[in-house]
Amino acid sequence: NGTPVAPKISFISLTINAQPLLQINYEGDLIKGKNNELEIRMTNVGLVDAKFLNVELVDADGLKIIGSKKVYIGDIDSDDFDSVKFKVFISNTASSEISLPVELTYRDATNQLYGETVIVNLKAYTPKEAIELGLMKSNRTTLYIGLVVVLIIAWFIYRKIRKRRKKKEA
Repeated sequence: NGTPVAPKISFISLTINAQPLLQINYEGDLIKGKNNELEIRMTNVGLVDAKFLNVELVDADGLKIIGSKKVYIGDIDSDDFDSVKFKVFISNTASSEISLPVELTYRDATNQLYGETVIVNLKAYTPKEAIELGLMKSNRTTLYIGLVVVLIIAWFIYRKIRKRRKKKEA
């Protein structure tokens, strides 16, 4: 028959079904006895996107969370990251190594729900250690105020002695 036959076109669909793989790190210098800003960074090193990500900090010994403990992040694409900041107070009696549980809940591309608790090991410094490491500047205000007070007292004593000498000479 001489009519050309159209080639058949077929499509193959492939769904990648894998769990998003989140790595958790922290940034920020944590100093005992002070309010600190703690930044938690989530990096998706898995093959699929993480959707509807929620991050919640759980109380730890020596660490008090100021404000909201739970934050909604949203989506983190594969090979991408996002971070969230929390305000925390580290007590003076806290250990220098604090194990902070971070609870993550998220979904994958097929809407499968995942939940995991990741322990983030934080390093907390005393104010003295922070000054030695250059993380914090030393507060010398008290020293300067004390020095000014000593100079004022010395000046009054000098004036009083000078007046006595002038009285003796006269």
